Amino acid sequence: MLNEIVEFLRKLSDEETKEMNRIIQEEAIKTYPQIETLRRNGLSTRTVNALINNDVTNVYHLTNYKKYDLLKFRNFGKNSLDECENIMEKFNLQFRKWP
Repeated sequence: MLNEIVEFLRKLSDEETKEMNRIIQEEAIKTYPQIETLRRNGLSTRTVNALINNDVTNVYHLTNYKKYDLLKFRNFGKNSLDECENIMEKFNLQFRKWP
């Protein structure tokens, strides 16, 4: 079954592939609207995924975390932290400072 799916996908033209990706993205946004909320604020897909996987669904939720805590998230590194710092500055928010 998997081989048949892979073969089907290989036969798609570039336009068909783009259309399929667009549809998948639309469905993902319908299912997880917070993805679009975070992406709209300029965060990369990798950063958005790391945040969503840790129940951070909007920029304001970042105020519940210290910078050090964010770096413990899987697939969340220095670049992701830089993105979050920039977005926090944009909205004049601050990371948590105390335990």
